[in-house]
Amino acid sequence: MSPHFNPVFTPDPQLYPFQSRWFDSSHGRMHYVDEGDGPPILLCHGNPTWSFLYRNIIVALRDRFRCIAPDYLGFGL
Repeated sequence: MSPHFNPVFTPDPQLYPFQSRWFDSSHGRMHYVDEGDGPPILLCHGNPTWSFLYRNIIVALRDRFRCIAPDYLGFGL
């Protein structure tokens, strides 16, 4: 299996209005959201969720904080 893959779906932009960002490593490609300015907040999901879980929190906080929400390898996009 290739460590680089394309997501099988794209979330509705009205529900998930964030720019997708990607980090490439030797273990695979990891999706994350990085929105806003200010002190950083790291939003880590559990199993079996992904950064979509924090969509409303990111929208509420991104005017005051930098919200970083990674999708663990094998989860989310």
